[in-house]
Amino acid sequence: MLPKGLKILDLAPGATIQDGGRPGYQRYGVTTGGAMDLPGLVEGQILLDNDRNAAALEFAGLGGRFVSHSRLAIATSGAAMVLKLGGQTQPWRCSHIIEAGQVVEIGQCRWGVYGYLHLQGGIECTPVLGSRSTHIMARLGWTPQCGEVLEPISDLSTDSGLCLPTPEYFEERLIRILPGPQTPLFSEDDISALINSAFSISWSRNRIGARLNCTEHIFAAGMGKSLVSAPTIAGDIQISADGQATVLMADCQPMGGYPRIATIISADFHKFVQLQAGEEFCFAWTTLNKALTAHSELREAMARLPKRRGQLPARQPSLSDLMHHTLISGAVKGDDFEVD
Repeated sequence: MLPKGLKILDLAPGATIQDGGRPGYQRYGVTTGGAMDLPGLVEGQILLDNDRNAAALEFAGLGGRFVSHSRLAIATSGAAMVLKLGGQTQPWRCSHIIEAGQVVEIGQCRWGVYGYLHLQGGIECTPVLGSRSTHIMARLGWTPQCGEVLEPISDLSTDSGLCLPTPEYFEERLIRILPGPQTPLFSEDDISALINSAFSISWSRNRIGARLNCTEHIFAAGMGKSLVSAPTIAGDIQISADGQATVLMADCQPMGGYPRIATIISADFHKFVQLQAGEEFCFAWTTLNKALTAHSELREAMARLPKRRGQLPARQPSLSDLMHHTLISGAVKGDDFEVD
């Protein structure tokens, strides 16, 4: 008997299992990790009424192909990607029922970078340190491969056709930052350039870090050669000895020695990670009180998401659909009496 779930036919590089991560273990040298876009992850959990600790498959720019071994409820969220079920294009940020034998195809991102595929109850795999999140470098969690099966934790219990509106943060290009302990080590020119220059994320990016492009200024980080390693967090903007700015991502190392000129506030981190390579954005200083307020507002917005769920409008049949049905009594499709 085949296991219920989705068999992986093809999977793009960078796809991992992610949930809320492993908070509380950094003092032991284990980074928090977890979904790059936490609000995006929560969207899919809400569409399937999953627990907030439920894990999903996170894609990095490109998806994969899957075939269903059973009737399943799925949902998609995060960056908008091309979705086809049984060859038919379907809307993103919605829940769907798929039948046994149906092929699920997830293509490239139309906007954003990190998209999510959810199963009813979450994806079944063994938790490590209280989380199902994959951390490839640390060899924590399960890294799914072609031929393996993504199994749902719960049986089918959700109606299909629920959807959520596209969030506005995909259009935002202003990322708020806070100063840190090492900000005073930088010159006034460096600090001024940080908020007065246009940046973009380079193609050199992964779940550990994202290098920034800035043609208007080269940062000076000579003091980085003499700094003692210190704790780091996702969102830290570190400057290497060659003046290269890099934003630390969800799977960043728990300790680092490069000086950090600033830190992206937690309420804007998901906005930053969803910027595609080459998209220009700017930094803006904010205060700790405003950052805390923004964090609270984000949590409240996520708590309100269940009330924003709507029913997906019924799909209008296409000409191709109509050609495969007998719509008038006595009519035939034309191939009923074919003889070999």
